[in-house]
Amino acid sequence: MNAALLLDPSRWRMPAFFERLTPRERRLLLLVGGAIFLVVNFALIRGLLVTLKNLNMQKQAKTVLLNTQRTLLEEAEMWKARDAWLKQKQPAMTKSRDLANVDLLNDLEKATRDNGLLLENPPVINPPENAPSGAPYKSVSVSIDTKGTWNALVRFLHTVQQPENFVVFESATIQSDPTDAALLRGKFRVAKWYQP
Repeated sequence: MNAALLLDPSRWRMPAFFERLTPRERRLLLLVGGAIFLVVNFALIRGLLVTLKNLNMQKQAKTVLLNTQRTLLEEAEMWKARDAWLKQKQPAMTKSRDLANVDLLNDLEKATRDNGLLLENPPVINPPENAPSGAPYKSVSVSIDTKGTWNALVRFLHTVQQPENFVVFESATIQSDPTDAALLRGKFRVAKWYQP
């Protein structure tokens, strides 16, 4: 068949049922058909937009993951060096946990004295906590309350938190002394990490 014949408007005919309808019925049919067409298109477009939004979010998440993996690959040598340093420097718990707690307590008492802080209350040796499975350390911890000047507190924190010490502050609360604004009170939960 010739394409020109298909495009000839005189060859187009309305279906027989449409010709039997009154003009009012035709308008109503066109109105209902148009409304259905619009609703279906709206639903399809909305679905496509939601799908597009989800795909963009997935793309962003995968881009972040890819960038993270690239960074880890680029820094692999640094992480290997840090892991080797940890294995070399992190102390092993050669004594019992109780003796390790006492050693940590003695180290903290010496650090407070050397830096001009006062221990307010008797220090508390905390009971052992179950480390998460696969944790890269075993820990012992002690809670202490201190009182002293801002400079003394900063020197104490600097002394205790040297990388080779493997000492971490699990919690710290520092407040002004209500009786003397020049002094600070500190409540610390300090832990020492040993090789697993």
